[in-house]
Amino acid sequence: ALPTCHPGRVRRLLVFLGVMWVAANLAGAWVSVDHDRPYDLSFLDTPGKVGRIGDDWLYGWGTGLSVPLWFLAAVAILTVVVSFGGGATKFGAVLVMLAGAASLAFSLSNKLTLDRLDATAADRTETAIIGATLFLAGMLVLVGLLTVITTPRQHRR
Repeated sequence: ALPTCHPGRVRRLLVFLGVMWVAANLAGAWVSVDHDRPYDLSFLDTPGKVGRIGDDWLYGWGTGLSVPLWFLAAVAILTVVVSFGGGATKFGAVLVMLAGAASLAFSLSNKLTLDRLDATAADRTETAIIGATLFLAGMLVLVGLLTVITTPRQHRR
C-alpha cells in the first residue's frame, strides 16, 4: 500500500513554510537597506534608487532581496488563513501557492538576484537570503498544491 499524507501535517508544513518565507523576506529587506541593494526588475523601465530602498520596500516595488511589504503582509495573512483548516485551508493554500509562484517570478526577474547567483565572490549573506527565498517560494508552490489536493471537502477534527 502507498503511504498517505495526513492533511493536518501537510497544512502545518505549509504554515511553517509560509512563516519561514516571511522571515527570509524580512531578512532580505533588512540586508537590502543595510547593503544599499535597490530593486532592479526586468519588467520595469527604471530601477530603484539607493537612497529610497526603505521607502520602496514600504510602499513601492520592494528591494533587491525582498518583495514589497504589502505582498509580505498578504502572504502572512494567507498563512494564518491556511492554519484555520477546512475550506479556508484550500482557499488559503491556493493563494499561498500563487504567491510562491509570484515570489519566484519577482526574484528571478530582479537583476541583483541573477548577478548574485552568477558571481563567485558574491556576498554570502545576500546569496544565502536569495537561496532561502527561492527554495521557500518553490516549496510554497509544491506544498500548497499538495495541501489543496489532500484537504478533504469537509474538515474532520
